[in-house]
Amino acid sequence: MIMAKSVTDRNLAAGERVRVCSYNVRHGDCTLVEYVRDEAVQFRLLVDAGERLPHALIAHLAENPRNDGRPDIDVVMLSHVDNDHQGGLPQLLEGKITIGEYLGPCLPAFRRLAWLFADRVRNAVERVQEWENALLAAKVPVSYPFEGYSSRFVNGRVVLSILSPASRLIEALALSDGEELGNLLMRAPLPSEWLLEADLSDASDDGDDFAFLRSIFRTGSSASPDDFATGLPRPGPLDADAVRSANTHESAQRLDPEFFGNHVLNDTSLVAVLDVHLGGAHRKRIVLAGDQENWSYIAAKHPVGLGIDVLKAPHHGGKLFIEGRSDAQNDVYAWLRPRSVMVSASGRHGLPELNFRNVVRSIGASLVCPNVRRVETLAGALPAASDSDSCFSVFQCESSVEKRSVTVLTLTGSNSTADAYACVQGLGDQAFTPIVVLNQNVTSPSESFVRWTQGELEKHSNWIAKQLKQNHKNFLSRLTSSTKPQLAKLDHRLERWTDLAILARKDGRHALVADPGPVLRFGRRHRKFFVAQSEWRNGRTSDIYRMPSKADIDDTIRWVRGILKIYVHSNPAPESVYARDAIAVLTSCDWDMLAAFIALRTGLPMDVILEEIVPLLVPIFADEFTAQLCSTYYGHSRWTKGAATICLRRDSEEEGQLNVDEWSDDIICERYAEWTGSHFEKVLKMAERDALMLNLAYRHKGQWTTYSHMQGFLEKNRYSGKSEFPEAFVEAISLTPWIPVW
Repeated sequence: MIMAKSVTDRNLAAGERVRVCSYNVRHGDCTLVEYVRDEAVQFRLLVDAGERLPHALIAHLAENPRNDGRPDIDVVMLSHVDNDHQGGLPQLLEGKITIGEYLGPCLPAFRRLAWLFADRVRNAVERVQEWENALLAAKVPVSYPFEGYSSRFVNGRVVLSILSPASRLIEALALSDGEELGNLLMRAPLPSEWLLEADLSDASDDGDDFAFLRSIFRTGSSASPDDFATGLPRPGPLDADAVRSANTHESAQRLDPEFFGNHVLNDTSLVAVLDVHLGGAHRKRIVLAGDQENWSYIAAKHPVGLGIDVLKAPHHGGKLFIEGRSDAQNDVYAWLRPRSVMVSASGRHGLPELNFRNVVRSIGASLVCPNVRRVETLAGALPAASDSDSCFSVFQCESSVEKRSVTVLTLTGSNSTADAYACVQGLGDQAFTPIVVLNQNVTSPSESFVRWTQGELEKHSNWIAKQLKQNHKNFLSRLTSSTKPQLAKLDHRLERWTDLAILARKDGRHALVADPGPVLRFGRRHRKFFVAQSEWRNGRTSDIYRMPSKADIDDTIRWVRGILKIYVHSNPAPESVYARDAIAVLTSCDWDMLAAFIALRTGLPMDVILEEIVPLLVPIFADEFTAQLCSTYYGHSRWTKGAATICLRRDSEEEGQLNVDEWSDDIICERYAEWTGSHFEKVLKMAERDALMLNLAYRHKGQWTTYSHMQGFLEKNRYSGKSEFPEAFVEAISLTPWIPVW
């Protein structure tokens, strides 16, 4: 039998360890996690800040400064907006404590529902909004992570992931209405079992003003405040009796008279997992659970447990739920099975419960608490108490910040220690462990696989999208002083990644500069920005641009729907014409001139328009226009195959005479003469009066020339001696055989 050798602490860097510091904020949470290596703090995560920021935390940061230019705290995370978790956050900025980034609950969703909540909950939401505004003013990145979010720090030694909330749950709170929203708000705990069912909802964005947000919830793992710039729909009125019933039920739970809405905050807590790899062989996992009460969804997604070294007890050691409203602490902790548990409560609301302490003891875990017991039962039974009583009162505990301001649990590769007595001493590693036979395979993983996680891809792609939006605004602004703005728009090209990489390097995004491919593919896949498809494989040479905005698309659709008639060149397959396959016929058309006109309206490059906007117009042409075609080069004969001129009409009348009295006769000039912006303006004026001619010019190798499909049409279709445009064209289309297509 071959057994794997253990790796001893001599493989660890000097003093490599993890410190989990639970600050005594009485009832509330404030936890600082530090990764220490080479006697320097390499990473800091602060989760929640109590009702007031602890003086001990402020003193610790002052006594252990980071003088290498990094922020005092790498990540500040707010689990949810309850005041006992967020009240101290503003003091961070007030105390000049620098922050690398902020992760918090999806505040726009809760602001949308705030008018339904009790004053206490509504005020908490508003205070967090003020905090976020202060962060944004201080240029601190703000993100709303969902399940699946993951981000790496310290060259991959530290990984921060989010288990909950599910993005579908936040989507429902942000965008749903009526019965669906009522079912969520009127039930406690917040229902989550439905998240395990397949999502059979229609993902189509036809007519959906919030399609962009839905795409973020359904394909992303985080959002940002900018994603909600256009606002959210106001929820419809809810049944007043149902609201009163919900309030009555929650008051019966002894939690707070002004409770309605609090269970929504609790069960959308950010449940975070922090994995720290010590010496490359010891993974230490810390789970910070906020006030999460309903664990049915999380447990179902992770049925074999989470392998936890340290758990910050969910909801201060209160009731937990798996199915229905019955307390399921025994089941939840048996599934979580942490080695050590830290809890922060001081008897308020009966927390922590005596049953919580008993359950922790039953699973063999150690329990660390900031309170000091004043009663020790050495023999016999505990004082008479029910499981729902608080162990704080049963053991006559004292919560004294002066006596114990912080409890520190330290993890190394081989052991874990606390700087205070454990309320419950667990088994640790002393329990019987089965012999495991291991086969070791050494694999050198791809550098991209090691470097990029979902959270990092989100952050970098959001940064690129923001830069591209600003670059587009700058381009439009420069046009105001241009002598030839039309030509500038027509010649506008995609941006080169190598140009944007300069800004990325300036912003310290060295990993992005070194390996941009995964980020560019992620951004394109999630429609955060446009990437030329032919360039996807090589991120270093990719051409990119911002995606068309909803305003760009809406304006273009309104413009197209105002056109009565369109002529466009096509080369359709005969079977698609005879089968009246509108989509197949339309996709064979030359839409370059249409893209040019849209470019003049939006300032977007034609490559973006042809791939992102024109496909949205094709169904409109198929559904709202009628179509007929004729042969382009042999107008005297009925079309059978080859080049065709298609006429799209807003009505179903047969092709008639065009009103060309005011048409420009200099549109068709010498062969191969170059078009200018004025030519396009004349065609637009023609479209306003009669028809949009998309066959007047031809783009070859980026240059527009008048030797187009129209010239070919005129040269091969001479009628009645008329040889000049537009008369020759009018004569030709009146005599050529037209074939109805749809």
